[in-house]
Amino acid sequence: MNTKYYLGPMSLNIVDCVNEINNENNKCLIGLIPSRRQIEYTGGYVNNWTTNQFSSYVKNNSKFTILQRDHGGRMQGNDSDDGKESYKQDIENEFTILHIDPWKSAESLKDGCLKTIEDINYCLDLNKNIKFEVGTEEAIYPYDENALEFILNFLKESLNHKFDSIEYAVVQGGTKLKNSINIGEYNLSKLESMCNIADKFGLKSKEHNGDYLTKYQIDAKFGKGLSAINIAPEFGVEETKALLDLMNNQQIDEFYNICLDSKKWKKWVSNNFDLSNKQELIKICGHYNFTSEFMTKFRTKEVNTNIKNILKNKIMKKIQ
Repeated sequence: MNTKYYLGPMSLNIVDCVNEINNENNKCLIGLIPSRRQIEYTGGYVNNWTTNQFSSYVKNNSKFTILQRDHGGRMQGNDSDDGKESYKQDIENEFTILHIDPWKSAESLKDGCLKTIEDINYCLDLNKNIKFEVGTEEAIYPYDENALEFILNFLKESLNHKFDSIEYAVVQGGTKLKNSINIGEYNLSKLESMCNIADKFGLKSKEHNGDYLTKYQIDAKFGKGLSAINIAPEFGVEETKALLDLMNNQQIDEFYNICLDSKKWKKWVSNNFDLSNKQELIKICGHYNFTSEFMTKFRTKEVNTNIKNILKNKIMKKIQ
């Protein structure tokens, strides 16, 4: 499995673009990484899909696209659960990789490791062939090179042969998202060290929050040994920007009120963000509201075809 890019399925159009690109190349150039809030067995904000509906749609339209659960497990959904039913549904619906991420609930490095081991054992009892990603992004639980080595060594010693089921380790190179930009302080030296540690344990390295980076910045990360990178909100924002270009002032006002009332901007804006800036607020959280009644009516067949073509070109430019 040599897929280098994993995109968040922020919309039906993005999923379709990924499937088409993979089909045209007869391999998985791009994997899909739904979070539990985006796609869940109880339903998610992306196209109102359940896990089963999403998986069925992707598999019916591409035999190449890899499905990976992003930030799976406890405390990662809309409710404070243990995440086990979500894992079970992912496995039953043929996800290839599960990101085991209990780190929101971790009280220490050791506690995070123990919870990771518990969840891996649970999933392997359901399907011995499932693969995993371990670790988490900097915004959830920051760690340095020594901590990553501790995590991987703890997992290897505790899991024994089951450690071979781990495909990726999350490395942290300073990426962080706010206000539709990447505000991280890039540390290529730290990234390289972490990639080397992952390689020492026979794992591929994956960085999260690869959004809004230039092609040069991404290539530099791969040049330091990075195996793969996640890009999630960026193309949802790009789709929203393309939709905004087609709206008149009245339509922008209506969509702004929907976005403002949704409060989905809260996670992504700084304390001094100007909420009265209509277009910027829409760009940040418009994709959370793509299934609103307003947007359903606005997206005519012609509009949607136009938007999809724009998106596909932007995605191809990013990964080429």
